[in-house]
Amino acid sequence: MNLMPEILEKLGIEIDERFDVESDGVKVLENVYFDSGYFLVDIFSEDHSAWLSNILSGTVKIVKNPWKPKGGETYFCVYIDGQVVRNTFMKWRTDDCAFIAMGNCFRTKEEAEAAKPEMLKKMKEAWE
Repeated sequence: MNLMPEILEKLGIEIDERFDVESDGVKVLENVYFDSGYFLVDIFSEDHSAWLSNILSGTVKIVKNPWKPKGGETYFCVYIDGQVVRNTFMKWRTDDCAFIAMGNCFRTKEEAEAAKPEMLKKMKEAWE
């Protein structure tokens, strides 16, 4: 019986979702993910599954990296007037890349609404 799908759900992580692992505030693994075989790997396909017991026991902490849409994927962002808008990501569009760079790129409208105060604050700070 494979319990990994349930474990990933409890950790709030999806297959191929990038995250860092910290121990006492220090990154011990960076930009790792669980592949389709449930191995904990990095971008060089190096296996870091030995860290799984530390993750499960809570001796290290998962720090999720900001979500980034892929080309053609729908995302939500906050406009400067406070509107939450649905867009389609195109990597060649400057505004799409700017939204990602400032952390103003969300999977759902609800996530964007929740982040609206922070995004408006960032935008106000940028023009002041």
